[in-house]
Amino acid sequence: MNKPISDSAGALARLNDLLAVDNVPPLKLDRPALRHLVERTENAPLFTHSYPFYFHMSTDEGGWGPDDLLTFAAEQGLQGVKCHLNTGGSRSLAVVSSEERQALGARARDLGLRWHVEVSSTNFDELAGVTATASDLDAESIRCYPRYSGPVSTIIARAIDDLRRFRQELDPTSRFRLTVEQHEDLTSSEMVQIVETLNDPHISLLFDTTNKITTYEQPLEALAVQAPWVTEVHIKDARILPDRGGWAQLCCRTGTGDIPLARLLAELLLLGEHEPQVRAFALEEEVNYYAPAYRFPDEHTDPDIPPRGFSATAPLPQIPMPVILADEYRYAKDQVAWMRDLMGNMHRLAKEALGEAMSA
Repeated sequence: MNKPISDSAGALARLNDLLAVDNVPPLKLDRPALRHLVERTENAPLFTHSYPFYFHMSTDEGGWGPDDLLTFAAEQGLQGVKCHLNTGGSRSLAVVSSEERQALGARARDLGLRWHVEVSSTNFDELAGVTATASDLDAESIRCYPRYSGPVSTIIARAIDDLRRFRQELDPTSRFRLTVEQHEDLTSSEMVQIVETLNDPHISLLFDTTNKITTYEQPLEALAVQAPWVTEVHIKDARILPDRGGWAQLCCRTGTGDIPLARLLAELLLLGEHEPQVRAFALEEEVNYYAPAYRFPDEHTDPDIPPRGFSATAPLPQIPMPVILADEYRYAKDQVAWMRDLMGNMHRLAKEALGEAMSA
């Protein structure tokens, strides 16, 4: 769980201590910021994600499909589900019929939940498939990312062309919010270049709390670059490991890694002057997921990105699958509790600090 907070100092000092990061200036917490933290920690839109249930949804022993994610989200009191198009084998959203997807959409509405759909590409055919699926589900959001190899400049140009074609041919009425994720190979400034060039209010960025490690960026520095365009978030933790002069990420249980999650969450909650800018915080626990370094401090100006496949987590061979499945479920529940504990602390301290400021 999150670190205990001493009651010996004022609430603002204790809040600053909760959000402190070594060698980083403290967050500006004036009265408007404190009000935002009070309001937005109370009703932050938390979603479950399909990846924390990777083995549940990719093995016969797990046997899960997207409907099980709805059950988990409802049991945990979350606001929605982010599900990858291809996760779940024969029960995946990509495989089941349109009628079955519509039934999943109806069940989500009955449970008061929202669907977000994800695809690991900006390729037109894959975007067409995910758009049809999102329509069946009555989803509100589609996430994608460029998964090309070759020079970075070519990847950026291809992604821009893909997303323009998406808007013109697949979603001309802007029914869906399209979020583009920084998925381990493009830097924050390159991601901003994509959305700035598109200049489409319905195409924004999804900020993942660990993926910028492999582009040799620190998370807070990456958020400072991406912040104006971020509307959705993946929450997870990771160890930062040296790798050939760059950094690899080894994902771990939330709160045990090197990511300053409390500070990141506070900054993300504060985005948006009048209304919250971030529409979904997806809890994406990925214990033992590993990704190598893709970018390096001494690279040339237009480096080549090697070919890569979908994200995958290898099972530890010495652990039986029933144990892996039990751990996976427990880790997902624990991440929900961890996040609620953190937001509860933020909420309480911000409310106390605001009261102290008003009475001063």
